[in-house]
Amino acid sequence: MAKRIITEQICEVESQTIVFEQWHASLHGFSSDLRRHTGRSVGFDRRIASHFSDIVNVDGSLSTHDLGFSGHDIGHETVVVGGHNWVDAISPVTVEDAYSASRSAYHSLHPELL
Repeated sequence: MAKRIITEQICEVESQTIVFEQWHASLHGFSSDLRRHTGRSVGFDRRIASHFSDIVNVDGSLSTHDLGFSGHDIGHETVVVGGHNWVDAISPVTVEDAYSASRSAYHSLHPELL
C-alpha cells in the first residue's frame, strides 16, 4: 500500500524519494522498538490506525481526503498491545539472533545491497 500511495499520490520523483525514505526510517525505528533498543513502547497509534478505511475509496481509488493529522500527531495515542513473550533474561539474545538471521537471508538474496 505504501508503494501505491507514493507512486499514485506524489508526482515528483524527488518527493517520492523523500517520502519513501521517511517511511523507511520509521520502519527502522519500529524494528529497534521491537528489539527493545530504544526504550519506547512497542505499539501503534490508535487515532492514525482508525483512518485505514479512509485511505481507499469504495471504487478502489486512493482517497485524496485530508485525514486531519500531521507527523507531529503520530504516537500521541499509542496503544501498547499485550501478550508478547519477551523475557528479559533471554529475549535480548534470541531476538538479536532472529534479527541477524533475517538480515542474512535478505542479504543472501540481495548481495548487491551489502
